Amino acid sequence: MLMFGVRLFDNGVYTLLLQASNQEEKARWVQALADTVKEKSKGFQLVE
Repeated sequence: MLMFGVRLFDNGVYTLLLQASNQEEKARWVQALADTVKEKSKGFQLVE
C-alpha cells in the first residue's frame, strides 16, 4: 500500500491523506484530484 497526501489551498490549507494499492492507482487519484481542484481551488500540492 502507498500512503500519500494532497494539500489543497483555498481560504486555508487542507491536507488529505490517501492510500493506493499501487503506483497506477495513485496516479489516477492524483490526476482526478488535480483536475477537480483546478476548477474549484487556488492550489494543489502532492505531498510524498
